[in-house]
Amino acid sequence: MLYYDQRKYAQAEPLYQRALLIKEQALGPDHPETATTLHQLAWLYQAQGLYTQAEPLYQHALRIKEQALGPDHPHTANTLHALASLYHNQGLYAQAEPLYLRALHIHELMQGPDHPRTGETLHQLALLYHNQGLYAQAEPLYQRALRIKERTLGPDHPSTIITQQSYEALLQVMRQKRKNS
Repeated sequence: MLYYDQRKYAQAEPLYQRALLIKEQALGPDHPETATTLHQLAWLYQAQGLYTQAEPLYQHALRIKEQALGPDHPHTANTLHALASLYHNQGLYAQAEPLYLRALHIHELMQGPDHPRTGETLHQLALLYHNQGLYAQAEPLYQRALRIKERTLGPDHPSTIITQQSYEALLQVMRQKRKNS
């Protein structure tokens, strides 16, 4: 994870692969910890734009988490969110939307409507709609995400600032669109 955070992906990859092999052997291929390492390796590939390598790992991690932890577990929601992000990054909006919606439902149900993970999923869903030009759908999601993040993380937290900037960008586009109409 240190190498990942430092963007030393070539050094991180063999360590993630080794950790995955150890977990598969020690805990079994269907253990939640194995799924966590699959998720992390997929995240590494996604960060490098290696989407075709990341997707099956996310899908495998999701299957394990759904079976071992349940379909409504927060860790299941995290992998749903990550897989949605992968599709979102590729412009596969129709594939991303139901995954974000399901992750949002789980976060709201299991962690609460004001949890930071709920706020982050709201932000990503708003961004998805924003990217599609669905501004009326994006606006209330950005507003809610911003309220959650300001309350739970504070107004100066980087995640709050990113949501604020995204919301302001949406408002700018909406003003320009009204001006041109």
